[in-house]
Amino acid sequence: MLNFIYYPISWVLWFWHKAWSLILDPDSGITWALSIIFLVVTIRLILVRPMINQLRSSRKMQDMQPRMQEIKRKYPNDQQTQALEMRKLQKEMGVNPLASCLPMLVQIPIFIGLFHVLRSFNRTGTGHGQIGMTIEETRNTANYGFGVDEVRSFLDARLFGAPLSSYISMPQDTFGAFTADGSIDFTRTNIMLVVIPIMLIAAVIMHFNAKHSLARQARKKAEQPKKKGATTPQQDMMESQMAMMQKLMVWVMPVLSLLGAYFWHVGLAVYMLTNTTWTFAQQVLVYRKMDREEAEEKEAKLAAKRTNAPRPGKKPKQQTSGESQATSTAVLEDTSRSAEAQDPAVQDAGNAAAVAGPEVDSGDAATAGAGTPAGPPLTEAQVKSIRGEAAHWTPAELDAEIAGIEAQIADPATRKKSKKQKRLAVLKEYRAEQQNGIG
Repeated sequence: MLNFIYYPISWVLWFWHKAWSLILDPDSGITWALSIIFLVVTIRLILVRPMINQLRSSRKMQDMQPRMQEIKRKYPNDQQTQALEMRKLQKEMGVNPLASCLPMLVQIPIFIGLFHVLRSFNRTGTGHGQIGMTIEETRNTANYGFGVDEVRSFLDARLFGAPLSSYISMPQDTFGAFTADGSIDFTRTNIMLVVIPIMLIAAVIMHFNAKHSLARQARKKAEQPKKKGATTPQQDMMESQMAMMQKLMVWVMPVLSLLGAYFWHVGLAVYMLTNTTWTFAQQVLVYRKMDREEAEEKEAKLAAKRTNAPRPGKKPKQQTSGESQATSTAVLEDTSRSAEAQDPAVQDAGNAAAVAGPEVDSGDAATAGAGTPAGPPLTEAQVKSIRGEAAHWTPAELDAEIAGIEAQIADPATRKKSKKQKRLAVLKEYRAEQQNGIG
């Protein structure tokens, strides 16, 4: 029924066995173990890009948490609106929760397929999925992509004294299939001495992998202090329970995988160790690259701020009366939409125009003399989106963002300055509110 899984897996194993047989003994357990290891390498190379996207998506999901909590707080009794706003937020941030599950979902059928292929080398058992062949029959029956010669080679191979398709709970009467004459040259202890150390190492790596990921999440969360009243008590309780579950899984999953060693073939234990090691190494490298990118981005913002900061002893440019009038006009336009004293849609157009100077786009020429950005004002949703971004920044990051936009506006080569002026006005107003303790 699952031949579409079993055959491709056996073909990849067959290919790597032939490749390694060019330099190693074809009947050696090391040759067959390397075939399994490079099956993992092949699969994980195919999944490199989806795995990187998954890790980046997880990082974005963590950055989205404050805004997601705000949506839940704003619509506590409206699940439909919550779901709609969440989808909008995910689209805005470029996050696809289903796509982030792809690497894990792909590996599940591969694990099942490898389990079945390894089990099918020895078909003398009478348990579930076995057909009770005799020793002669099983040694003369092809196994999916493997011919009779490869089947015999696999059955005769030993990895540190244990057959690769043997497992700790394997019935004693099936041991005879691993030799041509039916004699038994290994014991259950041989299997245990191979499987248990391999799975113990895999469990330890799995533990440190989960611990490393959890520690990074905690560090990133600490960099985003939660505002007072941003979440409800119910949300705080759910968040606490989720954190406790994550800490528990750091230990539960490795223990479960170690217990599974009782049923897993020697070859499957090799697969698990290789796969777990790859996951840990890939996660460390990708996280290191992401941290470096974030540090470079912050440094670029701070550098832009230092470049555009006024020289020592020089006073910042003050608003002219015309600019003040333009600012008042922008404020009146926005406050007419809402009765709130501090509407997030207020536009500090005067400040933006002061930075823009005489350099404007050709499309802005008609309104450049008025001291306000050209085009229609930002919608309330656009303003809220900009303020939502600013809410996640530290004061230094906010200053750096403002300085960067000012530098772009001051650059004669910059086009579409009106959009940047409007964004700058919102950010400056938000900064003023934070400095005055209004936000």
